[in-house]
Amino acid sequence: MEKVDPDGKLEEDRQLTGILTTLIYASWGMFLFLCFTGIFFNDRRLIVLTLSSCAVLILPMGLLKRRHFRASSLFSMLIILGTVTCLATIGQGIRDLAIVTFPILFIFAGLALDRKYFGLCVGLALVAIGWLSFGETFGWYTPVPFTGGAWFYLIEAIIILLIAALAVDMLAMNMRRNMERARTEIALRKRMEEEIRNLSFTDELTGLYNRRGFNLLAEQEVKLAHRKKRSMLLFFGDVDNLKTINDSYGHAQGDLALQEISTILKETFREADVVARIGGDEFVVLAVDASMESVDIPTNRIQSFLEKGNHQGEWPYQLSFSLGMAHYDPEAPSTVGEMIAQADGRMYQEKKEKKRKAITIPLNRRMEK
Repeated sequence: MEKVDPDGKLEEDRQLTGILTTLIYASWGMFLFLCFTGIFFNDRRLIVLTLSSCAVLILPMGLLKRRHFRASSLFSMLIILGTVTCLATIGQGIRDLAIVTFPILFIFAGLALDRKYFGLCVGLALVAIGWLSFGETFGWYTPVPFTGGAWFYLIEAIIILLIAALAVDMLAMNMRRNMERARTEIALRKRMEEEIRNLSFTDELTGLYNRRGFNLLAEQEVKLAHRKKRSMLLFFGDVDNLKTINDSYGHAQGDLALQEISTILKETFREADVVARIGGDEFVVLAVDASMESVDIPTNRIQSFLEKGNHQGEWPYQLSFSLGMAHYDPEAPSTVGEMIAQADGRMYQEKKEKKRKAITIPLNRRMEK
């Protein structure tokens, strides 16, 4: 399967190959028609010129097969431009129709050539038009009068119109393709920017906000709460004995413990609340529009989730989480950093209480024995 490089070079080569192939085939068809016309009217010069042009067009086709796109494009344009000019000079009644083909050639040149060679092609076409316009006037050449019927002009005009329609269709197709590619690139760029933004503000392991994301959103919520005089609660916690879990069961289990805590926090708090992992085992939640009367609801739910998981043996260890709380009072506002420091201090008080209880219970059991 072909791989497209990041710059879309392969797709560009395909388009250029299609344009040049169409141009060469259309030119062969036109020249062969004029050759048969020369045979019909016994015009040897027209026969020799058209057959020679058909033969010479093999060169750009060969260059195209070898993927020499620039050389093939330039040679194709020069051969067709020279042939059309010569046909208009020596062919019977072809001059006016030949001049009509120059704009068509410009469309193909614009699709196939870069700006420098396109300018060269246009310049040479203007010289050719000048030759055809002034050459007859000053007697530099004498056009051969047409002796055939109107059917010749009709057929030739139809062929030129068909080639013109093909050129315009390819131009429109190229524009549509470029617009579609631009839309795709814009959508891809937006998606990449969104992913970068998510990587900048979210924690990869848990999917929660990271410290940067939390600080950004929390500052906005604090400003909003201060303006609308709303109360908020900030919870700060960490996983108890995470180092022991990592040492005893491996870091994969430690990561799983962090993910389990993040899931519990997301199920405990509302979607409007800001839940984040701001350190190795440190989590913080800003519960917006929450008062002191509701402080026990989230803590009880977290404890309930942990007890259920430990009881059912969902983890090979006892998962525990310590939590501290700080209150945002709009009448006495505090910063996010101050609330985190306050909640952090209360969390460590809870950890000390847990350790004290863990020591007291075994000691009481030994005394009973």
